[in-house]
Amino acid sequence: MASLEILDGISQELAAFETLERPCWPNQPTACNVCGGHQYSSFQSYKRHWCAKHENTFTLLFCPSCNKKFGRKPDLVAHQRKIHHLLATPIQREVPNKAYIDPKGTPPYMVDHRQRLRLQRARDV
Repeated sequence: MASLEILDGISQELAAFETLERPCWPNQPTACNVCGGHQYSSFQSYKRHWCAKHENTFTLLFCPSCNKKFGRKPDLVAHQRKIHHLLATPIQREVPNKAYIDPKGTPPYMVDHRQRLRLQRARDV
């Protein structure tokens, strides 16, 4: 029972981080600090990018009726409702991420807002 209590404590800590201790997302769109490129206006869109590009594997969802693949659960649910007129339990599989870009130890979100503003002002001058 002690191990279940420990796991419950860990999941509560992770939930607290997701809601309370996560750094505030800046007001301006922010680029990924690993691959640059696209600007993300919300933490959720940045997190989706991180999972798609900087994780070794990701979960693919398969429609149990036709075996069509989906990367996101809302897309699968919409497909099931529209095409098959039902809501079945999806099949999930971990697959290698072909678009993987190694973050080289960079945490998913590490932003010093003042430093970013200084760099942006220097570029604008």
